[in-house]
Amino acid sequence: MTLHQVHTNTHALAKARGKQLFYILISVIVLAFCVYVYFLGRTVFAVVVRKNIENNIRTKVTAISELELAYLSKNNTIDPNLLQKEGYVAPEKMYFISRENTVGLASVKGYDL
Repeated sequence: MTLHQVHTNTHALAKARGKQLFYILISVIVLAFCVYVYFLGRTVFAVVVRKNIENNIRTKVTAISELELAYLSKNNTIDPNLLQKEGYVAPEKMYFISRENTVGLASVKGYDL
């Protein structure tokens, strides 16, 4: 083998190696771009889902607030005369439960044990 043949073979191998490295680099860039697009899509999807959940929570909180307001407004209209007219009777004795073994008896004047 002459020096010229060795130089030609080395140049051909280097050229082939350069093409391989170029194709590998292009493949890595395309793969990285695909992974980027995938994760970007997942992030956007997660943000959209989170916004929907926040809107659902906001709607439910508003509904609960409206129900609480309706309860409070109706609760303020109840008076002893209305209860008596509807047939409710005030309890004579009230018993309270406690963690102790004793039971407390409540009367209008105070508490008796």
